[in-house]
Amino acid sequence: MVKNTWCLLAMVLLIGKFNTTKAQNYYAAIAVSPSSGAYGWANNYQTQDSAKAEALRQCATVTSDCNFVAWVWNWCAILFQGELVNPCTGERTGRRGSWAGVYRSIEVAATFARKDCECRAVGCQMSLTLCAGNGESGENGGGASYT
Repeated sequence: MVKNTWCLLAMVLLIGKFNTTKAQNYYAAIAVSPSSGAYGWANNYQTQDSAKAEALRQCATVTSDCNFVAWVWNWCAILFQGELVNPCTGERTGRRGSWAGVYRSIEVAATFARKDCECRAVGCQMSLTLCAGNGESGENGGGASYT
């Protein structure tokens, strides 16, 4: 019995020594044109820079004034778009606005982006959702801005 226990323990230690898998990091990014609302995106890229570059590249196939607006690292990102409203008169401006939300949960990211959009625009609609890696990991993060 002791011999079997030692053999089992040795196998567990040996397997543990060679099991060096690391958690994979995945990045996603969104780029948007402030003039047209066209957007590009990238998901599950190995680096933040490569995700940003791909999002900008995709957007640039449609228009030349693309701006990077959001990135995530093993989190979720969402894009809402609507028609901008004049804050003084409440009249529609005819211009599109875009709001990105990021969080570990797509539901919370959507709440952030939708509320931002509804404060400044009408006809807000979800245009894009991304969850890098397995998303909702509770770790890591991201950043977003308004265009």
